[in-house]
Amino acid sequence: MSRILFRMWKFPRVSETFMISQFKSAKKAGFKIDLALKGSLRDESSNIELLEEIDSESRIYSEDSLIPYSRIKKLFRATLIILTNIFSAKIFFKLFRNYGVKAFDYLIQFSFFKKFNKHQIIHIQYGTNAKPLDILKKYGLIKNKIIISFHGHDAFFPINNKIFDRDYYKDIFEFADLIIANTPYLKTQLLKIGCPEERIKLLPVGVDTKFFNPTPIERDSETFSMITIGRLSKVKGHVYAIEAVQRLRKKGYNVKLTIIGEGPLRIELQSRIRDSELQDIIHLVGRKNQQEIKSFLMTSDIYISTSMPVRAGRRETQGLANLEAQACGLPIVAFNSGGVKYTLLELVTGFLVDEGDVDALTEKIERLMLNQDLRKKMGLSAVNFVQNHFNQDSLDKEWENIYKSLL
Repeated sequence: MSRILFRMWKFPRVSETFMISQFKSAKKAGFKIDLALKGSLRDESSNIELLEEIDSESRIYSEDSLIPYSRIKKLFRATLIILTNIFSAKIFFKLFRNYGVKAFDYLIQFSFFKKFNKHQIIHIQYGTNAKPLDILKKYGLIKNKIIISFHGHDAFFPINNKIFDRDYYKDIFEFADLIIANTPYLKTQLLKIGCPEERIKLLPVGVDTKFFNPTPIERDSETFSMITIGRLSKVKGHVYAIEAVQRLRKKGYNVKLTIIGEGPLRIELQSRIRDSELQDIIHLVGRKNQQEIKSFLMTSDIYISTSMPVRAGRRETQGLANLEAQACGLPIVAFNSGGVKYTLLELVTGFLVDEGDVDALTEKIERLMLNQDLRKKMGLSAVNFVQNHFNQDSLDKEWENIYKSLL
């Protein structure tokens, strides 16, 4: 059976269901899948149960503590690797000549990845997890085909305010077999930082429309319910949604906003809600699983997306929650930020307004609030839009073609 090794920082959080979908795509394509984690298994999440459902034979390998802190232990281990891989000695010496003491780390990591030589493909999730696979591929120490999926923050320097070297991706851009971008916006950014256009494949993150679909549910018809989903961080721009709700409340409308997600701005957002005396209509409900998210979506009238640029001009690259909401029949009002515009049809499934324009945001929400027929029309169009362009089943077939073309 053909095999794929997925390499990532740690096991996907509950909010990172797009990676679980990627595992499923590979399994449907007939591959056995395994995972290599740079971090520790101490960060396990409940998504591990989903992995077992996908492939009960999958194995999770941790790279945590792979490289000793002690220089003596590191030297000893690297020496053993050289002696047991004597036919690669010339390559090892090239590593030392070009990378100095860092080559010790690469040798130890080589000994880890060598055991995956039967995996025809290594699929890296997030560009920041490319090293040392780019170096090992460059020097011919691994022969696996390499795919790397960028997801957004990993394409904007400084990355995580830690990686400032703009040549960081030089080797992976040259030696990866394929690089995936989820929207034209992200593709443009990859081109800016030196990725060859011929290596880039555009493929969005998909939606399981068998799960996310309009399901009738009893709801409060007296209250106009809005919802937004996303990590409580500046890039999601939750403060703008809160301000829009405050304006609608001052106009006398009976409205409610549910914010799903966790993050570093929770306390700040709670304070803002409390200071605005909106505790009874704006609810921070924390992180939720997929079933809970769908239930919240089905009791809402519209979806709000207020993504904003942050450090280095980084913006939202796609916005999966926007698509899941539309798949459930919700029209969307969104800031025209980054790749968000590729997740809706302007004036058909929702409205786009300029970043930070709370006046326009409030006006579009009010328009949908007062026009039930328009909401229904846009909601139906939204369902068809997602089904036709982001249906996971269709994207699974594209992934199957991609994987098998590399064998």
